[in-house]
Amino acid sequence: MPLHADEDLAVILGPSAAPVRAQPAGRPDIAELVLAPWRELAGDRMRRGRS
Repeated sequence: MPLHADEDLAVILGPSAAPVRAQPAGRPDIAELVLAPWRELAGDRMRRGRS
């Protein structure tokens, strides 16, 4: 599958985003499910960060 993202794509999730809420609620499975489309789009260029 071709990727549609390049190094200029940035996705920033805030505290109310579903994957962010799912982790502390003990639902990492939901977090992964919600992030799957973004992983597919960005491929191995997706990274997790914290500021």
